[in-house]
Amino acid sequence: MRSKILNNPPYANSARADSDDDAASPSKEEKNRPRTGYEWRNGAFICFAVTIAILLLNLVLTVIAASRARGSSHSFLGESIFEGDCAKVKHWSTGFHLLINVLGTILLGASSYCMQCLSAPSRDDVNQLHACGKWVDIGTPSVTNLRFMRSAQIVWWCLLLLSSVPFHVFYNSAIFSALSSNSYGVAVVSSNVSIEPTSAAAAYCYDGLMGTDVAQVQAMYEGNKLEVLDKEDCVKAYAVPFLSNRRTVLLVTNNGTIRSPGMWAGAGNAPASLEENQSRFNWMCNGPNAQLFGDVGSGQCFRPALLEHVDIWAVYAQPFVGDDIVVMALDGSFAFTRQNYSSLAYSPLPPSLRSDIDILGVSLRGMQGYSTVDLTWDLLRNGKWETPSLASMVTVYESNSTCPGDAGMLLSQQYYSIDYCLSEKVEEHCRLMYSPLICVIIIACNATKAVCMLFTLRLRREDLLFTIGDAIASFLKHPDTTTLGRSFMDRRSAKRYFSKPTAVKSEPLPSRRRWFYAASGRRWAVCMTCYTVSLFAAAEITYVSYQGVTDYLPDSRISTMWSLGFNTVRPEAMLRYLNTYNTLAMVLLANTPQIVLSTLYYLTNSLLTSMVMAAEYNSYSVRRKHLRVTWPEGDQRSTYFLSLPYSFSIPTIVVSAVLHWLLSMSISYVAIYQYDMRGAVDESKTISTCVLSPIAMIFTLSLAGLVLITLMGLAFRRFPTNMPVAGSCSLAISAACHPPLDDEDAGLKPVMWGESVISRTPDDGQGARITGEQSAADSRSRDEAGGDDGTESEETSFFIHHCSFMAGEVEEPHPSRLYA
Repeated sequence: MRSKILNNPPYANSARADSDDDAASPSKEEKNRPRTGYEWRNGAFICFAVTIAILLLNLVLTVIAASRARGSSHSFLGESIFEGDCAKVKHWSTGFHLLINVLGTILLGASSYCMQCLSAPSRDDVNQLHACGKWVDIGTPSVTNLRFMRSAQIVWWCLLLLSSVPFHVFYNSAIFSALSSNSYGVAVVSSNVSIEPTSAAAAYCYDGLMGTDVAQVQAMYEGNKLEVLDKEDCVKAYAVPFLSNRRTVLLVTNNGTIRSPGMWAGAGNAPASLEENQSRFNWMCNGPNAQLFGDVGSGQCFRPALLEHVDIWAVYAQPFVGDDIVVMALDGSFAFTRQNYSSLAYSPLPPSLRSDIDILGVSLRGMQGYSTVDLTWDLLRNGKWETPSLASMVTVYESNSTCPGDAGMLLSQQYYSIDYCLSEKVEEHCRLMYSPLICVIIIACNATKAVCMLFTLRLRREDLLFTIGDAIASFLKHPDTTTLGRSFMDRRSAKRYFSKPTAVKSEPLPSRRRWFYAASGRRWAVCMTCYTVSLFAAAEITYVSYQGVTDYLPDSRISTMWSLGFNTVRPEAMLRYLNTYNTLAMVLLANTPQIVLSTLYYLTNSLLTSMVMAAEYNSYSVRRKHLRVTWPEGDQRSTYFLSLPYSFSIPTIVVSAVLHWLLSMSISYVAIYQYDMRGAVDESKTISTCVLSPIAMIFTLSLAGLVLITLMGLAFRRFPTNMPVAGSCSLAISAACHPPLDDEDAGLKPVMWGESVISRTPDDGQGARITGEQSAADSRSRDEAGGDDGTESEETSFFIHHCSFMAGEVEEPHPSRLYA
């Protein structure tokens, strides 16, 4: 039976020849332009020029930032370059990060191109390695190629790689925004709003508890500088983790018994360390319906519950001044009440005396409502104190001008239903900041890349093979005699080619392979190990984060966790109890997962490139196609802009971008400057930590798992034909490029892989009869014969079969024949 002749026109300008060529064909000028072999330098020079431009831009931006900062915070880790409106800071921050991502992508792309110029073999390199029994990878990033590179190339390649790491870890944090949080006082007033002090003591306590004096608040009211908010808007405005644009709030009630200057209801957003930072608006839930608004046991107040029951919102309040027992040292070194005794815990008093004061204060609080001066003396005289002379050191008296303290309420507290609020609006103090240290690191790495690219340009290397198309075109033009008679050599048999030399002999058509065969077992093992470890680690971190965040939430339902949103700055989601909150350490912690994701992307993209490249290679056995090369000649086509066919490259880039975004939402760095009620920043209470988002982590983990499943699904696809899988192996590619001698300039025309059709008897159907000068395989094949069943007649004993890329006529290989 005659084999099927795949007789596509050799020079096919037909639709069939061009059906898969979506890249633009080269212009007539490009076709006729003579090749120098150094065309790669054009791209490398563009990369060098772009790198220099980005270096200058980074230098200019850093100098501008430094001039605007002028030592604002005297820190090499973070300096403020703008302070003010939070929306403006957010817009500037978004703009700078967009610019940084564009510059980073361009710079890393330029670096990757130059690394490829360093690691891509030239045809001379391939010839020398094949002659020495070695081979290289072509068309894919390969660390193994380092073994065959010159020492200078290895140095520049490694420096380009290492200098890319800081861009992944730090570049996005060179510019960052810092939030602000205002502390504020809360007072309940009657609807006629008369805010005047009734005594000097009341004025003193009002000033201390509200952060402003009575006269100033009255002036703001009379000048219509207090914004009127209904109850729902009031809760929305003040039930926030960090308040940036408001301060003093007056809760208006229709209770006419309240006298001027009103009743004190508490304070919100007091500057506190990260460990102390729980609910920032507990005063809202300090009322008769506290069980509806929050968790009474943990003292947490929940905004959704407040909004749900806002119609019955009421708060406890107490007078700004009241009666209390005062214990004062005779020498005036200390004085305290049952409300503020805890404020002496960090005083310079002797430890034994501080311990006694704490015990006495707790006892007085327990006696609240019936404690008297006499009972206090009884405690002092009969107690077992670490300071034996405590009773003789102090005096005790009752005062009617005592201010309530944060530690507790006075006896005269009662609750008031709220009708509406009067809110003080203030200027925001959000900051746009830059890190001088990170900028110096980025500039140094940028300069390193520029130097490496300059030295790369100086290398005298010609005819570099960047893609498999380049290799096929080169081998078709100048066949490699090392692989004559090895039609069916694939990437795995190539490893045995030199380790176990055998005589040239005919081989049967190999079986159809699956896509995973295109990459080595070692690469699959490394990729799968990294994926498995990363996914398990990510799952464990997600679980721990979920549990840690739910400790500060009313329940652990997924809907409650969803309410936190992505990358929302809330105390519940902040990392706590760390050994350090150093800015650089937090930035490193937030961005280290990005390095892991970039590594997984590199491994995944490398495997995908190998498989898709093998599928593209195999498609030449299905239909005649133009070769895709880096610098097209003749009828050749240019390579894909993104290395992979767009049906693969675009989804890969989109998924990668989404994963990086989700990961940035999962853990991010945050800085918060806290201001007291008088508008002064408390630097000692600045929060510098990372915010976690378990929901974003779950999405990241799910999408990463889907990527792995998709990769495995592609790996088990079968190639359409039995064509050997060369992969990126230079030896296997060269073995498939031995066309007949009369197939001139094959690499410049549309080609197809198959059995060469040179001559045949009219009716044998056995294949090609090789004559003295008709085939490049002649010198090694005259004593071999191939047939359908091994019982060929004497007439056909000189028939052999050979497969190759060629522009001429090809037959479909027959599974029962032997090929050389």
